[in-house]
Parts: sequence; C-alpha cells; structure tokens
Amino acid sequence: VGYRARPWGGFSYSITLFRQEYERLKSAELTNGALPFVSANRARGAVEGLETWAYWQAVENWRLSAGYTKLDDRLTVEEGSADPAGPRNLGNNPNYQWMLRSALTLAGRTEFDVNVRRVASLPPFPGNARTVPAYTAVDLRLARNLSRELRLALIVQNAFERYHREWGDTTASAEIARIIALRASWQM
Repeated sequence: VGYRARPWGGFSYSITLFRQEYERLKSAELTNGALPFVSANRARGAVEGLETWAYWQAVENWRLSAGYTKLDDRLTVEEGSADPAGPRNLGNNPNYQWMLRSALTLAGRTEFDVNVRRVASLPPFPGNARTVPAYTAVDLRLARNLSRELRLALIVQNAFERYHREWGDTTASAEIARIIALRASWQM
C-alpha cells in the first residue's frame, strides 16, 4: 500500500507500507548420516516494512532528497524442524536505514554532492557472535565539466571514517574503507 504525491512543482514524496509472507524458505536440517546438515525448505515467516522518500528542487541549481526504510522480519522454522540456528541463517538485515542527499550545481559547470546514510546495527547470527555496529557514512563528489565531452570528478567515499564494518565478525568481515578517487569520463 502506498501513496505518492507532488504537492507543488519542485517537491514530491512517497510512502509505502508492505508485508510479504514467505513459505518453504531454506533451512539446514541436522541429520544422523554422513552429512551433518541437509538443505530443506522448512522455514516460513513474514517481512513488514515502511519505505519513504522525498525530493525537493529547492532552487534551480540545488536538489535535496531523503529516504528512510524500516524493516521487521518475523521468520520461524516449521514445527519438527531440526535446524539448530533457525531463521537466523536466512539473512541478517538492519531494521532501519536512512539517507540524505544534496546535489548542488555551482557556477562554471561545477557540481558538488553530499550523501549521508545511516544504517542500523546487525544483531549476532550464526558465524557472527558479535553485533555489527551501526554506522553513518558520508560520501562527497566534486565534479567539473571541462567541455561537453570531458568531465573530471574527485570522489571521497566514507569521508569521515577510515572504514566501517557492514557484516561479519572481526575475523571475517566486509570492511568498507575510505576511498579517494579521481575520475575522468569522456562522453561522445
């Protein structure tokens, strides 16, 4: 169920509520045989959430946008399942995240963008005994159109932290490091 509106020319927004029910999701059933686990489809549940976004053309050369997502999953294994971890094997998603973005076109064909996003912590799950902490990341982009064909851009991702962890524990994880890049693009 959703609603989208454009109350005036430079502003629009959307709100969506959703619920999805799942049956026969993957489970890992304990066995007494040669293999300790076999794959089966004995998990089920529902995922509910809210997604919102807004867009505002504040002035001709400045755009602002924002978004928010809330996610609540309620997954279980069927009665009689021998899956020791239960639905935690099905994934581990943050229960919320939000984003703010500013895109400004400056004089002289120069663009400056700022993107800020916040992602909630991830609770422990099999193979990860510790919580993955919440993080806030800031990305910056300064670009200049040197001609109709050539554009240069300086990009900084994860500007205010050396790195942040997105999943996994401290021994095996995805750590996103700060990235500083100079990009040249030629469009014909």
